[in-house]
Amino acid sequence: MPPGPLRELKDLLYEVYLAAGAPSLDVVTALIAADDDAPGAPARDSVHRILSAPALPPSQADVVAVATVLAREARWDPADTVARARTLWVRAGTARPLGTPVGDLSDPFAFEVHASIDTGTGAPTDADVGAPTDTGTGAPTEDLPLLPTYVGRAHDARLAEAVARAVGGRSTLAVLVAGSSTGKTRACWEAVRALPADWRSWHPADHPRPASFLRDAGRIGPRTVVWLDETELYLLPEEAGERVAGALRGMLHDPALAPVLVLGTIWPEHWQSLCAAAVPGRPDPHAEARRLLTGRGIEVPDAFTEEEMPALAAAAREDSRLAQALHNASERRITQYLAGVPVLMERVRTAPAPARALVLAAVELRTLGLGPDLPERLLTATAPAYLSAAQWDEAHQEGAAGWPDGFLAHLTRPARGVPGPLVPVRPRPGQTPLSETHYRLADYLWQTAADLRAPFADGPAAFARALLGRATDAELAVLSRSTPGQAAYFARLHREGRQTGKAVSWLTARLGRTNGRLWSIMICTELKKAASFWEALCWAEVLAEADHEPDALLDTLGTARVSGRLDQALEWIDDALASGHPSGPRYAEAGARQLLHEERLSEAAAYYRRAGPGLDLPFHLWWLVARLARQGHTGEAYGALRPHLDAGDRTARWVAEELGLESG
Repeated sequence: MPPGPLRELKDLLYEVYLAAGAPSLDVVTALIAADDDAPGAPARDSVHRILSAPALPPSQADVVAVATVLAREARWDPADTVARARTLWVRAGTARPLGTPVGDLSDPFAFEVHASIDTGTGAPTDADVGAPTDTGTGAPTEDLPLLPTYVGRAHDARLAEAVARAVGGRSTLAVLVAGSSTGKTRACWEAVRALPADWRSWHPADHPRPASFLRDAGRIGPRTVVWLDETELYLLPEEAGERVAGALRGMLHDPALAPVLVLGTIWPEHWQSLCAAAVPGRPDPHAEARRLLTGRGIEVPDAFTEEEMPALAAAAREDSRLAQALHNASERRITQYLAGVPVLMERVRTAPAPARALVLAAVELRTLGLGPDLPERLLTATAPAYLSAAQWDEAHQEGAAGWPDGFLAHLTRPARGVPGPLVPVRPRPGQTPLSETHYRLADYLWQTAADLRAPFADGPAAFARALLGRATDAELAVLSRSTPGQAAYFARLHREGRQTGKAVSWLTARLGRTNGRLWSIMICTELKKAASFWEALCWAEVLAEADHEPDALLDTLGTARVSGRLDQALEWIDDALASGHPSGPRYAEAGARQLLHEERLSEAAAYYRRAGPGLDLPFHLWWLVARLARQGHTGEAYGALRPHLDAGDRTARWVAEELGLESG
């Protein structure tokens, strides 16, 4: 039986039945008949169903009678047992099944299906800029259904096979893999609508998605569709995502829940991140997700094939939206056209500079790892970094749309039935209300972010200062995780204060790395002209992460000793090691080398121990061990070699033997 109060009731009754010595049905019936105070009088067959049938007994009185006599035989407290049975019976009788009956599904937009273009011929508004013209074919818009006529394709056949397995009794997972606006979610919608009427659909869309799923997953029952549109939102967060993946795997393998159908959609780059093979010696943050997803993906092509076009043409004769897409879409990218992609891109290109700056800010924030729901607070704080002084003044002049409300209104207004570049986030009934206004960047704009990026009019430091000044601690934590190993910087940022030059330098370097605006030679230029040691470390770390100049950071750490700032560098290395930075051992070895030059031998030995055996035994370590041994510090010398000895390094064993070093 699925988890829930009915299962708990059956478990309670069966447990007390076993504790009573597993009496026969005739004995239980006789005990009830002999009890003049029994509230019910179930017959033998009713007692059997109460104890073993996977259904709620219709009579609470009969359940109480069975619980009472069994509790007495088991020497349990009858009053406590009866109270528990009554409570569970009431909860089971009033429990609302998780999800919505398939037959009641009528709003595809609640399940995040893209709205379609509107082929109406009314007078265009300012939001219709760039919209394609109507072909004049098809039925009037007001007579058309919410969604265009669906034309099945090759991936629909594979999806139908997965659905058939679930209907046949086998729990099944299928994830549609493709870019934005390719028809993934619509395909899932059509598949769910075709399920038998006794199925239910559950869409855990509360924010944040992993918490929403984990909160209610225990209430799921058989014949339920678990709808995970944008599957990466549930699985990519490292800790919570692994818990979700583990729960889904358990759900799919639990015979008491079968059949369950899990449907998801995901972009190819997120699929690759979640399914990438583990690298030996490195953390494996998505092990559960990889086990869950591997072999369960269904690719959705970006465009219709030549063989699919006749069916599309036939459907277009009855639907003006399909007719317009068939006439105007390039390279048979029909679904993208229907989702209003051309309208969307034209609106961004022709938007007033302040409105476009809000879109660029949204792209930047998403690139840094925030979102997908972005607070208005951060959008309006960071967008001015893209505006020149003249553009900023124009945004506040009389007759302008008005900063920021007028420009946000411009971006959120639908055009031709398609949502704008920014969509206000409106929690549905039952979802947790948001404490402030949030917006979501249109999927297609986020997927094509590289084509939208533009230079900061006031420099990246202005964006960094604005973001650091308005971000919450939780948002800063997300920023720190957007690039591997950044937890060390986040810890220091809090120590030093958000608005210090160090914090701004940290985020400015992050902006240069994530946006691809600064190639290796340009980052080297920034490194050379860095005004502070901390700023140089930030830019050097960017080079190390990009694998353009992996030794740049080590060289920068080396210069710290010459400039008298070795202790600052050591503090930075300590942060990297404490946060599990993937290059931490290399940094520890670099620090040990500089300490050795300073004749700080004991500290150097400690850093070599922290570096561990992952690196080849370096010459400087042999030198250190020999120096310590000759000075009589044999314990410290052996301790520096110990990680390499434990790892079976032959050179380390030879060094120890030559110097006469032994444990203890």
